[in-house]
Amino acid sequence: MLTEFYDEAKKYPNNLFCFFEGEDEKYYLPRIKSFYSIGDERIRHHSCNGKNNVLDVIKILNKKPEYTNIKKMFFIDKDFESLSDLEENVFETPCYSIENLYVNENCFGRLMVGHCGLNHSTIDFNKSMHDFNQTFSLFNDSVLIFNSWLKCQIKRGSKSRLNLKNVKVTSWFNNISINKVEPIAILQKSFFESQYPESTPIDEKEIDEEKEFFKTISKPEYSFRGKNQLEFFIKYLSVLNVEINSKKYLLGKHFKSKLECFSSNPLEFLSQYADTPDELTNFFRKLHYSF
Repeated sequence: MLTEFYDEAKKYPNNLFCFFEGEDEKYYLPRIKSFYSIGDERIRHHSCNGKNNVLDVIKILNKKPEYTNIKKMFFIDKDFESLSDLEENVFETPCYSIENLYVNENCFGRLMVGHCGLNHSTIDFNKSMHDFNQTFSLFNDSVLIFNSWLKCQIKRGSKSRLNLKNVKVTSWFNNISINKVEPIAILQKSFFESQYPESTPIDEKEIDEEKEFFKTISKPEYSFRGKNQLEFFIKYLSVLNVEINSKKYLLGKHFKSKLECFSSNPLEFLSQYADTPDELTNFFRKLHYSF
C-alpha cells in the first residue's frame, strides 16, 4: 500500500491522500469532497486494514521528509479510549467508530424523510420516531453489559484474541421487532465467555464499574461498539420495511417502503443520512488545504 502511495505522490503531488482503517471512505469521501468542493480525481485513498496499521503508516511517513508537503489525512476510530497527542492531520471519531454516526434518532429521522418520503409534521413520522427510539433504547439496555465486559477485555489487552467479526450480536436475540427486544438468554459474563472462549476472565466488580461509567454518559450508545449498533439498525430497518409494506403499520395509504435496498452495502447507502459531527468539520477547516 505504501509503495502505491509513493508512486502516486510523485505523479499527483497536489492531490489529497487519505488513509482509512477499512471501508471508511464510504463515509468520509463524500464529506471531504463537499467541504473542499473537489472531485474524485483530486483524492487518492488507501485502506490500511486496521487502526494500528494507520498509526504505523503515520510513523513511517513522519520519518520521510520528502512527503512533508504532500496533503495527507488519516482517519481512525476512537474505540473505547481516545488517543493522546494526535497530529493535526489525524482525525479520531468523537464516538466509538463511524458506525455510531449512522445509528441514532437524527439519522433515522432523515432516512424516514429523505428515503421514505414522510413529513416531519405527520402522525406517521412521529409514530416511526417513537417506535425506533423505544426499540433502540431496549437494545442498548440489553447490550450495556456486553460493552462493559468488552471494554474490560480491551483494557486487559485481549482484543486481538477476540473473534469479534464472526459473532453477530443480533443472533443473541430471539426477537428484534417494533418495540420488542428479546435476548435468547440472560446476557451476562458467563454467556459472553461461552461466545468468546479465547477471552480473559474478568471480575464482576470490574464489569460493574464500566456499567456505571456508561450510565453517567448522556448518550452511551455513542460509546458502544459501533458495528453492533449498525447491526441492530440494519435488522430494525428490515423489520420496519416488512411492517410498512404490510399496510398495517402506517396510516399513509400510498406509502411503500424500499428500505431493503440498503442491506448489501449499508455504509455507502446510509452515508447520506449519517451525522457529520462538528469535530469533523473543524478538522477539515483547521488544515487549511487548498486545491
